[in-house]
Amino acid sequence: MSWRPYTGWTVAFVEPRYSINVGYVARVMANFGLSKLVLVAERGDKLRSATARRYASHGSWILDAARVVPSLGSLRSDAGFLVATTARVPDSPAEVVRRPISPEELMDLAGGREDVVIVLGRDTTGLTNEEIAECDFVLHLRTWTDYPTLNVSHALAIILYEVARIHHLREGGGLRGPSGPTAEELSAFGGIISELLRALGYRDARARKVEILMRRLARRGDGDEVRALMGIMRRALALARPPADPGPDVARASPH
Repeated sequence: MSWRPYTGWTVAFVEPRYSINVGYVARVMANFGLSKLVLVAERGDKLRSATARRYASHGSWILDAARVVPSLGSLRSDAGFLVATTARVPDSPAEVVRRPISPEELMDLAGGREDVVIVLGRDTTGLTNEEIAECDFVLHLRTWTDYPTLNVSHALAIILYEVARIHHLREGGGLRGPSGPTAEELSAFGGIISELLRALGYRDARARKVEILMRRLARRGDGDEVRALMGIMRRALALARPPADPGPDVARASPH
């Protein structure tokens, strides 16, 4: 079987500083058959310099075709999964924004999809907590040392190697994962959970943390699971709302 859905994935590089890293990212993408590069930057021309092309080697054509967008949020509309990458993982289970998944879990969740975006952080400071919160999942590579920060192109090479390896190991088994919820269902799910949290009295940071957890839970499930969960949440929302005031006329008309 030659079908390799991961080659349709996109790599987004947020505010790269060094052209050499842009070139190496393009080269690694070419090594593993990926072609869609997005540069999240104010200007993309200086990032496609002669230096970047030299280090991209036979992947320089990926630089020519790269899109330039002003913000990570610009990718939200056409991305099924935004997968942040980070070297820093939380010390406490209460810190949910950077709670990571493994490459194996990513392949379980991707389920043969092509609309996955691997988000690489800045080659100086990585991704902010706010940017990671915009993403659906967080991917972390364990180095088993006290120095976990990898060069972005090295990290991408390991991620794509693991993705390709897992795919080819599973290729003969017909594992394609569940049929995920649609974008419309995920949007409706987000609206219901937000309304339910308000009805239950959740506010600010606590509400945001629960929303992130529930959003990731929904994306892990298949469409049937998400629809069933939305049904339960709608019923819970109806119970959480206070009963409507019948008004004085209705009250006087009620039998004793």
